Amino acid sequence: MLKPLRTSGGILKMSIRPFVEDLYAAHTAEFKACPECQALLDGSANREEYDRFIANVIRTHLRSPQFLAYLLAIAPPASQEGVKHNLLEELGIEDEHAHPDLLKVLAKGAGLDHLLPELESLAQEMVRDGSCQRLLFPTLGDQGLAMMLEVFSFEWMLSRTATSIANALQAHRQISREDLEWFTHHSELDIRHAEEALDTLDDYVDWYKIELETAQTIAEMATRVNLFIKRYFGERSLARQRGMVTEWRRPLPRSTAWKSRSSRPLPTAPKTGKQAMQLWCRSPIHRATWATARGFPDPT
Repeated sequence: MLKPLRTSGGILKMSIRPFVEDLYAAHTAEFKACPECQALLDGSANREEYDRFIANVIRTHLRSPQFLAYLLAIAPPASQEGVKHNLLEELGIEDEHAHPDLLKVLAKGAGLDHLLPELESLAQEMVRDGSCQRLLFPTLGDQGLAMMLEVFSFEWMLSRTATSIANALQAHRQISREDLEWFTHHSELDIRHAEEALDTLDDYVDWYKIELETAQTIAEMATRVNLFIKRYFGERSLARQRGMVTEWRRPLPRSTAWKSRSSRPLPTAPKTGKQAMQLWCRSPIHRATWATARGFPDPT
């Protein structure tokens, strides 16, 4: 539940930070407990599985400066300097090396530098696909909070797991410590950035005047799947971890699929509060998630 936060001026406000920390902690624990991560850490994974993990990490984070640039554009005034500092670090302006360059060093150290052109293309496709998706929330302010929650979740998780992952890659995949600098940079020593990110979330909710109940619902929906498992080990691993039953289905012909999508009625202009959330979350993709969103009825 939401807990009070006393500001420096003595004003008592409600904070979403404890609730978000609980979500991040639960997903991090699930990530560390999944069989793929356990195999990675104890050395029972094979060479191909290690290489797939490294490639997925590179693809996930190679375009991180672009996401941070967007967060800087929407950051509340009280947090702009902190987000700006993180962006300049990512770009190598306030750090020795740009973080995407450290990922390229990791690829070279793992003998995967020949995959970099493909991984760069896949990373850029992630940015494009994320921009082309229909908005899940009724306002850009709500959508910005969801994106901030996602970006900061990886920072929080890596600050608590990067050291053990780096040790495993060094011991079981024989990658040098120098080539693992991307992981060591995000290790426990960098936990201050993750703590500042949680403060930024509180500033964001306060600045954009997002109701705390709505902010909590956005947090639940933004973390409805474990993105750490999904991005690093794939959707099949996520499905196995959640006990889901998956089956292969032949895709629809392109013309049929387009007709099916184009025939859906466009949503009407949303109102505010709970009704707006309901209007914008009626798609089949979000319907199952909606039933778990606290304080909102299932719109079906």
